[in-house]
Order: sequence, then structure tokens, then C-alpha cells
Amino acid sequence: MLLATTKKGERQYLPLSTHTLSRKKKIVFCKFLQGVKVPKGYSSNTKNLVSVKYLKLKGLKSYDCQVLMEHLLSIGIRFILPKMVRWTIIKLCYFFKAFCSKVIDIGKLQTLEREIIVTLCELEMCFPPSLVDIMVHFTINLAKET
Repeated sequence: MLLATTKKGERQYLPLSTHTLSRKKKIVFCKFLQGVKVPKGYSSNTKNLVSVKYLKLKGLKSYDCQVLMEHLLSIGIRFILPKMVRWTIIKLCYFFKAFCSKVIDIGKLQTLEREIIVTLCELEMCFPPSLVDIMVHFTINLAKET
């Protein structure tokens, strides 16, 4: 996406990109995560993992990241991101949810592979190139390796 500069006085400014959250939106997202209640033993207490003061997640274990990616992220960003960015992230979350399930349908692997290719192209359109590196592209190989 092209970011046109705006001139204010003698300085020129770049507008915020579509995936950048304002402070208010970060607070909304952190308060959402802080208020999530899950069954005992499902994941860590998310209230202890979120710092609303500093607007950060802290002390996440690998399973907490998995629960966040597969379930909570797609719900938490519903109203705070633009449609294109939101749907791209949600499609990525659904890919990991389908791929990390206990039972994988062999017939759906080709569909998952096709969908993740499109999703990665959309990620490249929404986010800066420094975010979408070679590690993100390894998701294409997950379906093949399975």
C-alpha cells in the first residue's frame, strides 16, 4: 500500500499504516485479553500475561502463544483493525487451528495448502516486507510435509 506524505508546516509526515494500532485500540485489545476466562488447565491465566499499563504481553509459554493464535487473536481483532488486515490475520489463525487439530483430514491438506499461499500473498500486501520473512513462508511446506 502506498503511503502518501502529508505536509504540516515545513515538515512532511507519513500516515500510519493500516496494521498500526492507536493507543486506544491497544488498550481495547489488552483489556479484552485480560478479561478472557478459559477453563482451568486450558491455558495460563491470561489476566497475568497482559500488562495494560505497558500495553504488552509478558511471560507467554509456547502453548499460550498457540491458544492466542488459534482462538483469541481472531476474536480480539474483530473491531479494531481494517477489514483487509483483519481477514488476513483471521485466515492465518484458521490455518493454524485446522493444521494443529488432533485429527487432520488428508483430503483437506491440498485446500489448506492453496489457502495458505493466498493468505501469505495478502500478508505481504498488508504488512511491511521485514515482517514477512522466510520463516513465514515455511507454512506452505507444512501441508506438504504432513
